[in-house]
Amino acid sequence: MTAHVLIAGAGIGGLGAALALAQIGLKITVLEQSDAFGEVGAGVQISPNAYKVLCDWGLADALKQTANFPERLQVRNVRSNKLLGQLEMGEKAQVRYGYPFSTFHRADLHALLLNAVRQRPNVELHLNAKISAVAESNQQVTVTTEAGNSFNADALIGADGLRSRVRQHVLGDSEPRATGHTAWRALLPIGHVPPELQQDQVTAWLAPDSHTIAYPVQQGKSLNIVYCDENNGQIGQFNGVNATQPAYLLPKQLSKVLQKVFQTATEQNAWTRWDLFDRPPMTSSTNMFNPAHPHIALLGDAAHPMLPYLAQGAGMALEDAQALAVSIKQNPNDLPSALQLYAQSRWQRNAKVQTRAARNGQIFHAKPPVSWARDAAMGVLGKKIMDVPWLYGYV
Repeated sequence: MTAHVLIAGAGIGGLGAALALAQIGLKITVLEQSDAFGEVGAGVQISPNAYKVLCDWGLADALKQTANFPERLQVRNVRSNKLLGQLEMGEKAQVRYGYPFSTFHRADLHALLLNAVRQRPNVELHLNAKISAVAESNQQVTVTTEAGNSFNADALIGADGLRSRVRQHVLGDSEPRATGHTAWRALLPIGHVPPELQQDQVTAWLAPDSHTIAYPVQQGKSLNIVYCDENNGQIGQFNGVNATQPAYLLPKQLSKVLQKVFQTATEQNAWTRWDLFDRPPMTSSTNMFNPAHPHIALLGDAAHPMLPYLAQGAGMALEDAQALAVSIKQNPNDLPSALQLYAQSRWQRNAKVQTRAARNGQIFHAKPPVSWARDAAMGVLGKKIMDVPWLYGYV
């Protein structure tokens, strides 16, 4: 008998899990709380470790139709625009890791996964399916939605994001913590930005308590720009709220190239505000699989939300999905053992990435004299500092 798995959430992680599990022959039902499938936000970086996962799922040709492939990462001073360090990507990354660095509009990557999932006859997709209750009995999981519909399956995967209803059921822990960091995001037509930002590269500008990052998406048609700051005096629960440019971003604080970009984004009413939340790094596999709930596991942000300062939120969710499929394929007749093996194989890597992402925020936002030492080290050891072989070369 073919196992039936429910997946809560149809974001990048949920769809990745649906595709990976469908490919090993499971029956899949995806429950999405929204009234339409889609992905909010602007850009997303997919490094070689996650790009490999997508290729393993047979998406290599589709990726080439959608992705940008940056040639380099440059780190610069926010005021002077001085180059502090550089990491070559492009062909060098392809040779070193076997797969490229890539950037996407989040909606494009989501649509690519959704299209692949829709082609699988063993996957059902349901909208307006916000979970209200989870129950377990007789080796089954039953999910009830706010609309009053019930779904039964052999296992449930919580890929329902930062405030996961599935997580609440299996762990019962506190709300995610407000970090005091805010991401201001904008997407601009590439022709509306300075020529130096029309190149296929990722550029980061560092400043005390903030940094800005920009890279092309939509195969060079648009520039994704993100300004991240902290301690701005207002912590809320904003989620893609349209906003004006932060008032404290005075022109004198920015290089001329950034002045122009920020002014253009403001004139085009392109800014959206996202207050950032996370959880402490995981301390055991129980954060992804609680043995007291043996037919349920967590994936992506539901298990290990992290700051975006290592650009691995989507990447870790995709890796989770692949590891989940591998574990179930190895233990097809014992789902609890498969889910436990999955969690044991993933929690330490995810915890390491969570820790490194938070640490990167401290480094990016350092003040003098620490920032002086950072800049000097980057000038001498830029490649070694920016390259992360244990992350990008993961198999």
